[in-house]
Amino acid sequence: MYNKTVLSKIILIVLVWVLAGLFITAHEYFFLSNYPGILNTEPLAQYNFTNNLIAACFSLGVGALIYCLFEFFYFQKISKRFRFWEAVILRIAFYVVFIFCLLALTSLLYNTILSQRSFFDPLGWAKAKHFLTSKSLFHPILPFLILIIISTFFLQVTERFSRQEFSRMMSGKYFHPQQEDRVMLFLDLNHSTTLAEKLGNEKFYDLINDFFYDIAPVIERHGGEVVEYVGDQVIVSWDIIQGTKKGNCVECIFDFEKVIKQRSSYYQQKYGTVPEFKVAIHSGQVIIGEIGKIKKSIKFSGDVLNTTSRVEGLCRQYGEQLLVTEPLVQRFNNVSFTPVKITDTGIRGKTGLMGIYKVVRK
Repeated sequence: MYNKTVLSKIILIVLVWVLAGLFITAHEYFFLSNYPGILNTEPLAQYNFTNNLIAACFSLGVGALIYCLFEFFYFQKISKRFRFWEAVILRIAFYVVFIFCLLALTSLLYNTILSQRSFFDPLGWAKAKHFLTSKSLFHPILPFLILIIISTFFLQVTERFSRQEFSRMMSGKYFHPQQEDRVMLFLDLNHSTTLAEKLGNEKFYDLINDFFYDIAPVIERHGGEVVEYVGDQVIVSWDIIQGTKKGNCVECIFDFEKVIKQRSSYYQQKYGTVPEFKVAIHSGQVIIGEIGKIKKSIKFSGDVLNTTSRVEGLCRQYGEQLLVTEPLVQRFNNVSFTPVKITDTGIRGKTGLMGIYKVVRK
């Protein structure tokens, strides 16, 4: 599913691979230039820096694009169906074949069109065949494998930490705790105790995992980030501008419903039920900082999280799937839904009353 996060990752990986092609070609040229006369000897007499640069950047650029397409639209979707070692072997087998085919195409183009020959020139095809059957083949394979390993590691790390958390950890932005205006969303599955008893712990865990997996692209598409998973609950956050822009945090819930509805036959067939959930959304000042030593992570804390959790508990009381608070409603502008006040209520641990709203779609 298209979203800006996936697109930004694809652009970054393609750019890094193309730059790697540039540096590899330049390094090779300066290395050869260090030995006077070597470029006049066979087989380097036909060496051409420009042609090599074009071939390297082309093959690595195309390689990166194909790598991303397979990673985002194939391997990441099927990875849940394989054990870790099975997925690794599948990836290795695929990329070995992929690299060979890409190098064959690059060699053919280099020895024909880039060498001012016809694409169908027998000499160009013979030179390409010689390259593919010689030890020289291993020279370009190593950079490909290194780039694939680095890119795969990057994708795995950003899945583990989320793109936002990864960038924060690398930059040290929250080494010292900071206070930010954030939108916080708490989502809980309904009837989780009943479902766990009905399905058993293992199958209930699979249900939760499938549900979180299905809604993850929606969160990314709306600019949110997963702060934490707690049992059958997920906590999502936005910076205040992104979260309130066109009601992103609420539109995200509407899209959750669409995705689960589209997948309802899968859930019904596998689990005999379709997941239902309740949500509370609130906004305010949140403290964000690095915490821990053995398993250091970036944590969100503050009164806003406690309030959001307690508002979520009101969903059942008022018979609503989604409740939002008045501080958040006051931030909305140009939204496609109508907040309707249900009540002013006291929140445990807070003085005064807070307006609680349901959301009506226009």
